[in-house]
Parts: sequence; structure tokens; C-alpha cells
Amino acid sequence: MYLRAAGQLTSGITADVRDHCRRQGSLQTSRITADVRDHCRRQGSLQTSAFTADVSLHCRRQGSLQTSRITADVRDHCRRQPSLQTSGITADVKDHCRRQGSLQTSTFTADVRDHCRRQPSLQTSAFTADVKDHCRRQPSLQTSAFTADVKDHCRRQPSLQTSGITADVSLHCRRQPSLQTSGITADVRDHCRRQPSLQTSGITADVSLHCRRQPSLQTSRITADVSLHCRRQPSLQTSRITADVSLHCRRQGSLQTSAFTADVSLHCRRQPSLQTSGITADVRDHCRRQGSLQTSRITADVRDHCRRQPSLQTSGITADVRDHCRRQGSLQTSGITADVRDHCRRQGSLQTSAFTADVRDHCRRQPSLQTSGITADVNLHCRRQGSLQTSGITADVSLHCRRQGSLQTSAFTADVSLHCRRQGSLQTSAFTADVSLHCRRQGSLQTSGIIADVRDHCRRQGSLQTSAFTADVSLHCRRQGSLQTSGITADVNLHCRRQPSLQTSAFTADVSLHCRQVSFKIQM
Repeated sequence: MYLRAAGQLTSGITADVRDHCRRQGSLQTSRITADVRDHCRRQGSLQTSAFTADVSLHCRRQGSLQTSRITADVRDHCRRQPSLQTSGITADVKDHCRRQGSLQTSTFTADVRDHCRRQPSLQTSAFTADVKDHCRRQPSLQTSAFTADVKDHCRRQPSLQTSGITADVSLHCRRQPSLQTSGITADVRDHCRRQPSLQTSGITADVSLHCRRQPSLQTSRITADVSLHCRRQPSLQTSRITADVSLHCRRQGSLQTSAFTADVSLHCRRQPSLQTSGITADVRDHCRRQGSLQTSRITADVRDHCRRQPSLQTSGITADVRDHCRRQGSLQTSGITADVRDHCRRQGSLQTSAFTADVRDHCRRQPSLQTSGITADVNLHCRRQGSLQTSGITADVSLHCRRQGSLQTSAFTADVSLHCRRQGSLQTSAFTADVSLHCRRQGSLQTSGIIADVRDHCRRQGSLQTSAFTADVSLHCRRQGSLQTSGITADVNLHCRRQPSLQTSAFTADVSLHCRQVSFKIQM
């Protein structure tokens, strides 16, 4: 029997809502069964069939075109989002699991116990993720035979043509390989992040704590042995690099950099740029090394809060600022590092590359056109804003982090505990935000695969062509979507407001208080 809902035909819908639930159905949804005990939301879109969701608490299911035979067994705060041509998916998540698959995904098995997130994309097969806590897995085109054994907070993100990858991370590990990466082994014990890119082979990273590895084009035979908080970022044509850093070391190399050795005891950062060779930096505390075009043989020994800021063909600058420093760069600024403990703000513009911000409190970083290879490690109040052609960004922010990317931003991972904000625009994909409090996510044109886990004061604002958005907000959440917005999930316990506009489909909200439920269906 058909029911008229939102001006369309609705059939075969079962909603079990305890308190203040509202049900709204829309176009082309069939055979939907939602068994939710508390705060469950089910969202399916065009041509969705045979869906079964068994969620105990705060479960969300979001499927799109041609999704069949999906089974989600989530106990708490599980979210499942498959898209085009997804079949045979099994997700066994106990707490806060999120699953997001896209085109041509088959035989996926995720065994996550707590806060697991899985996001596969085009042509992903035979994937097995065994994550115990806070695991995130994001593979993309042509990824096969991947095994991730992560115990806590692991994140795995492979991309095009990645095979034979093994990641053994104990805590907070993140793995992000890209095009044509083979034979990679990462053994990270705590907070390790691995990000290789084009044509990277034979890489071994043994990091004990908070290690981050990011190689790019044509990088081979790299060995990084970092004890704590090490970050390695080489770029084009970098070979035979060895970094031995004891604490908080960061290595960032660019075009034509070879035979570099940095031995830094604490908080050392090395950033060379075009045609820079033979640089040695021995900094004891909070030292930053920044070189620009045609700068060689620079040595900076700064004891406290040193900042190095080069501009157009400027070399040999040393700035020692202790409080409330603000740095603003313009055209042709590269290799900028800001280490500010309180209320620091960094703003860069056109042609900014290899930016690393290690800010303890209230740091803000804003790069624009042509920004690549950015790593932000902010503990408090960090904000990251990137624009055109931004790729391979990793932000590890503990408090008040904000990430804003625009055109052509991919493979973004933000691990924010408090007050994180993520804003992406045109062509933003594979975004993962784990925010505990005060997170805000704002996406615009062609934004897909976004996960926001916000507990308090989260606000989500999407615009044209925004799909597969999931917001888990406990208090004061507001969701505002515009034209062509689909697959939105808002889990709000109190004072939740949902405002969809033109062409919004497949919304289901089951909230205990002030809940609004939206879902839709057409019998084809």
C-alpha cells in the first residue's frame, strides 16, 4: 500500500521511534527496515533494496544508487554509507563505527570494535580491517589485498594501484599511500602516520610514537628511525635520506634534495626547498629551519621560540619571538614553519608549499593557491585553511583545530579532539574528521565521503552537490543543506535543527528529543 509523503509515493517503511520522532519520506525508496532502539537514523536513496539495520544506539545508515545486500551490525553510533554499485558488504562494529563505500566495492569485511570508520572507493576488493579502536580505513581506486591490524585509532588511506600493503600500528596509526605504491611496511607503535605517493617502493618506517612519513614522487630506499613525534616529508627526486630524530623531529625536503642528515634533539624542523643542498641544522629547542629559492648552507641555532621566515630571495633571517607573534606571507612564499604557543596566526597566499605548523595554542594556518604537502601538528586551537590544488594534508590537532580546503583537496585526515572545524569546497573527497566537541564541517560543490563525529555544538553546512554527509552531534547541532544535497545524517540529542532544500533525499532522523525524521521512496 502506498502512502503520500512529501508529495511522492512511499511504501513499506517501518519506523520505531520512542519520543518526538517525525517521519518524512521522499522519492524512490523501497523495502526499508529500520530496527533502532534509540536515536537511530536510516538514510537510503535511489534504487536501494533489501536493507537491514540492527543498531542499538545512534545507528545511521546511508545508501545511494544501486546498493544491494547490505548488512550492518552496529551496536552503538554506527554509520554505514555505501554508494554506487556496492554489494556484499558486512560491517561488524560495536561502537561508533562508520562505513562508507562507493563505486564497485565488493567483499568488504570490517571488524571494528570502537569508532571505526571505513571508506572505500572505486574498484576496491578483498579488504580486511581488524581495528580495535578508532580505526579509519580509506582505500581508493584499484586497491587489493590490504591487511591492517591496528589496535587503537588507526587510519589507513591507500589510493590508486596500491597492492601488498601491511600496516601494524598499535595506536593512532595512519597510513596513506597513493599512486603505484608497492611493498610498503610500516611498523608504528603509537600515533604513526605513513603517507607515500607516486612511484614509492621499498620503504620502511620504524617509529615509536607520533611518527609521520610522507614521501612523494620517485622516492626510494628511505629509512626513518624516529623515536617520538617524527615527521618525514620528502618530495620529487629525493633519495637516500636518513633522519634520526629523538623528539618532535620533522623532515621536509623538496625538489632535487639529496644526502640530508638531521640530528635534532627536540622540536627540530627541517624544510629545504628548490635547489637547496648541504644544510645542517642543530637546534636544541623549538628550532625551525626554512629555506627558499636558491638558499644554501644555512644554519640556525635558536634556543626558544625561534622563527625563520624567508621571502622573495631573502636568506639569513632569524626572528626570536616569544609571545603573540603573527606571520603573514604573500606571493612566492615557501617553506614556512610557525611554532607558536599562544594565539599564533599564520596566513600565506599564492604559491605556498611545504608548510608545517607546530602550534600549541590557538594557532591558525591559512595557505591558498598551489599548496601541497602540509602537515599541521597543533595541540590547541589550531586552524588549517587550504585552497586550490591542496593535496596530502595531515592535521593532528588535539584541541580547537579547524581545517578548510577548497578546489582539488584529497586524502585529508583530521584527528581533532575538541573544537575541530573542517571546511572543504570543490572536488573534496575522502575526508575524515574525528571531533569530540565543537566541530564544524562546511563543504560546498562536489564534496563526498565526509564523516564528522561531533559531540557538542557541531554545525554542518553543505552547498551544491554535497553527498554522503554524516554528523553525530550530541548537543546544539544544526544542519543546513542546499541544492542537490543527499544522504545527510544528523544525530542530535537536544536542540537539533535540520534544514534541507531543493533535491534533498534519504534523510532519516530518530532522536529522543526534538527529533526530525526524513526518508523517501518510489516504487519503480
